[in-house]
Amino acid sequence: NVWCAAGKGTFGTRELEQRIAAVKLQDVVSHRTLILPQLGATGVSAHEVKRDSGWQVKYGPVRARDIRAYLSNGLKKNDEMKRVRFSLSERMAIAPTELVQSWPILLAMAAGSALLGLPLDAGYVGRLLSLGFPLLGSVAVGTLLFPALLPYVPFRAFSLKGALLGALWGIAASFVVRASLPGAAAVTLMTMPIAAFLSMNFTGSSTFTSQPGAALEVKRGL
Repeated sequence: NVWCAAGKGTFGTRELEQRIAAVKLQDVVSHRTLILPQLGATGVSAHEVKRDSGWQVKYGPVRARDIRAYLSNGLKKNDEMKRVRFSLSERMAIAPTELVQSWPILLAMAAGSALLGLPLDAGYVGRLLSLGFPLLGSVAVGTLLFPALLPYVPFRAFSLKGALLGALWGIAASFVVRASLPGAAAVTLMTMPIAAFLSMNFTGSSTFTSQPGAALEVKRGL
């Protein structure tokens, strides 16, 4: 998304100037005004673009659906065009991408559960489920449940939010698989870091984190 790309520099001043030159934009339109998404402002220096290319940058509305109204209003934004909501539906729209990108973790946990469940006797399926269910579920916690509950989970750091959800899931999953007390402790100690790590991935998708802050949190969390 634009916020993430601007924060990490892939949607930035130099990239914008290179694209303007590459497509020879000055030969396509007669004006010299660029309308950029408001959430891309963190990565683009308007005065540098003006100085280097002659194009004036205007930061348009947050949502693309408001562009027509923005143009009709003389390139002026009202309060609604500026407001960043980051509602449940917007958070969950990003969640499937995080889940798909976590396939290496899912594969590793599935393989690990299959190996740790050996030997292949009458109790293999039970051991496999006892191991795999909590671990695979922690991936869903970090990629699906976390964005859904993001505004309501205590703590500011995403890693701590994820660790809390992972701990709660570990305890709940231990009851489901009827783990012993030592087994429940082991399960919870595994689900917490998995959920915390996957939750940190969401810092690049949220609208209230910054690149330096996200980098610092990942460093501390790891």
